[in-house]
Amino acid sequence: MIFSRRWAQEALNQIDIPSENKHDLISRLSYLSNADGVYSALWELAVIWSISQSANISEPYPSWMARSVPEACFDINGIAEPVLVEVKTIFGQVLTDEQRLLRALNIIENYIRSEKLALPDLYIRANSYLEWPMRYSGITGEFELDQEIRDHLYRWVENGASGSIDINKGRNRLTLSVRPKNVGKLHVDMPDEVWDAERNRLYQALKTAGRQMEGAWGSFVKIAVVCDGGSEWIKKPFRRSRAVDVYGRKPNRGGSYTPKDVAEHYLRKNKSLDIIVFIWVEEGFREKRKREVSINILCREGVPDECCLLIERALHNLPSVSYGPYQSSNSTLAGEYKPERKIRHSEVRQSIKSYSGDRQTAVVSRNVLQRYLAGEITFEEFREKTRLPENTRKRVIVGVDYECSGVQADDDKVLIHFGDDAAGMNFS
Repeated sequence: MIFSRRWAQEALNQIDIPSENKHDLISRLSYLSNADGVYSALWELAVIWSISQSANISEPYPSWMARSVPEACFDINGIAEPVLVEVKTIFGQVLTDEQRLLRALNIIENYIRSEKLALPDLYIRANSYLEWPMRYSGITGEFELDQEIRDHLYRWVENGASGSIDINKGRNRLTLSVRPKNVGKLHVDMPDEVWDAERNRLYQALKTAGRQMEGAWGSFVKIAVVCDGGSEWIKKPFRRSRAVDVYGRKPNRGGSYTPKDVAEHYLRKNKSLDIIVFIWVEEGFREKRKREVSINILCREGVPDECCLLIERALHNLPSVSYGPYQSSNSTLAGEYKPERKIRHSEVRQSIKSYSGDRQTAVVSRNVLQRYLAGEITFEEFREKTRLPENTRKRVIVGVDYECSGVQADDDKVLIHFGDDAAGMNFS
């Protein structure tokens, strides 16, 4: 997951928020069948924990928050008014559509099995299409087989599943074929773009956050923190964009909208938010495991620059990221975030370190070693995963050390030292 289970528990222990809010976070983190819910709860926890490192959480919450409350209310040193924070996670359209497409593929495969036909290794593609000003992905969550599609599928599979077939019904535009070699089972042909300033996920999330702030009695600084849920679109909110008028229109109807366009349009049109913060994960290409959290802030006209600077500083305490959003959501769906399954996942880069002479040190994942000792993997699998030296007649274990990775990871290192031992050598 994007943050380790160790860190999540540490943060839950440290933050001092009302018990009903903490119980809500814990229940969403524990409901692992809902990957989006787990992911958004982790981001909320990270933002609250980060700000609380340099600010005090206000107690008690104002009475108007009884029905629908923001994540937290802070007293930040240097800002006169209390700060209300609402966290929203924007998920990538492609990731959401892949889950829908996987559901459609399961429906199709179950039908083929029910007809006692030989099930081919299928590849399914969702074809996006444009109905100005919106582009649609070609797959919906309501996909079902009607009799016409069943007959079409039956004839295609019965005749050897050669070529491909199109399944077009309503807003579902699918292509089905036999899976090519070295290709995944599904593909969504949908650019992660926004074609309308208000009919999009970001604007609706800001609108929801604004509604939660509208009833505040007194003076507050109202902040919406928008987090990266695997959306390519949300990652570059401050790239070059075109002007948008108060009605959300671009000149000459040209181009798609950036997150900055949408956020600035919301701030001009609504007074319910003062600051919008974008947080996304930058994934390095050269250093495969290096991922950094980036932060950018937009303020409504009239908000002091000093206030924005203090908010940005408070958010720079965010924990380090273990995985990118796309891998995180997939690992949750696979059940890897369950406590009993974390032991099956190796986060340690295992290797052999050579020292002077014949001495070597193997860096072994604690999780892999524990699985081997529990009999869950064979010795051959253990050797392959750990890259232990094959010639152990002379090189024997001369020492073992344990290196804890801390709260930012859910796996530790076992350092196994190999060297010469007279007990395993000829006399000389």
